Amino acid sequence: MEASIFRRPYFLTRFLPALLTQRTLPVNADARMSFIGALKKADKIPAAQYSYYVESCQRHRQQEGSAVCVDTNDDPLQVLKVQLQEFTQLVVEGNDG
Repeated sequence: MEASIFRRPYFLTRFLPALLTQRTLPVNADARMSFIGALKKADKIPAAQYSYYVESCQRHRQQEGSAVCVDTNDDPLQVLKVQLQEFTQLVVEGNDG
């Protein structure tokens, strides 16, 4: 059973879609983000599927109306930097949100 996870058909059709479900990304990389980054670096995730994942996470964050997923372990300075960057983007775009 464990070996079947790494067979290409199962990996591409079941494992990756389950791993790359949309969510609000935390400011600091968690274990899941690190794992996805390692798989991307090793070229195990197709570029189109990875970019779709990133876009869907951004859309999910915008739909929730939450700038970032604030965790108690997040560095307050990092949270502030991300929020300031997103605020700057909104001002430049002229978005009334």
